[in-house]
Amino acid sequence: MKKSYKIAIYSLLLIFSGEVCLQLLGFGHPALVTTDTPAQYEPVPNQCVRRVWPLSDSLIAHVCTNRFGMRSDPISEKKLPGTLRIYFLGDSITWGTTQVDQRQLFTEIVHRELTRQLNRPVEVMNGSISGWAIANELAFLKEHGTLNADRVILVLNDGDPTQSMSPPPIDEGIPSLAHHPRFGYQELWERGLRPRLSRLLLKVNIHWKVASIRDPGTDIGSDSDVLRSNLALLDKMNAFVLTSGNRLSILYVPFPGLRENNAAFAQAQVGKEAVEHWAEDSGVPFVDLGPSMSQYPMDEVLLRDHIHFNVRGHREIATQIKAHWAELVGARSSQTVRE
Repeated sequence: MKKSYKIAIYSLLLIFSGEVCLQLLGFGHPALVTTDTPAQYEPVPNQCVRRVWPLSDSLIAHVCTNRFGMRSDPISEKKLPGTLRIYFLGDSITWGTTQVDQRQLFTEIVHRELTRQLNRPVEVMNGSISGWAIANELAFLKEHGTLNADRVILVLNDGDPTQSMSPPPIDEGIPSLAHHPRFGYQELWERGLRPRLSRLLLKVNIHWKVASIRDPGTDIGSDSDVLRSNLALLDKMNAFVLTSGNRLSILYVPFPGLRENNAAFAQAQVGKEAVEHWAEDSGVPFVDLGPSMSQYPMDEVLLRDHIHFNVRGHREIATQIKAHWAELVGARSSQTVRE
């Protein structure tokens, strides 16, 4: 009997020690959002969490937000003379998911390398979170203002033109609320091991249904009323940015995996062309990275789905932004940019 007690006690100690280790590694501590915002939800300000494999694309991924809830460096409302301040606004493509380390996001790569390309100080803000629609992004922009940005770059994808405002996430929605997950073991299993095990079983034709954590920005809609409404929101966004003394640009990053789905791809083209025509009529620079990114094999630039980019994917997006910088800001040459 005593031996059984010892085994039980040692087992409990082992389980407890494992939980402590997982908590120290970052499991059970996801990036959180607040719902106390006109944008429905946004990242909690001034948080810094660490994601480790298998929850990250590399060994460790850091996620840190500034006082405005942006996944970027601290920013002051006053801009130093001679500094170019860029404000990226988007959803999970721009947020990078918590699987990609902050320094390896395309926004941070642009931050570091555009300084050398333009030979001037550059500041970059990243106002984004998974699942946002144009309506959420406009609300966030109005809430915090443009913060003296010289250029607001709205990053859109195939799901955005026909996506309505996303409500606050609940339960297992992306991103996380404070109550989910509670334990390191829970997150290790639900977000790390179970999806991988499901895919391995699928390779041997064993179907194990796993409830996916849904990102509402990944759907391709066909509602023409929502499309018209979003174009009207783009009018409001452009007017707000111009009234603030700034300029708006649109960077279009299509879902790479959509090329394999002819029907969804054709539907996505309708939304993209509508936004492109709006941009042309409104005098807003529009850069489509689809042709540039399509040259890369999908399994080399994507995470575990057909939408989100891995570390290499973010590097390639940053490379294309720098290559198309003059076009993105409406200048003939990157050497003539004096924003």
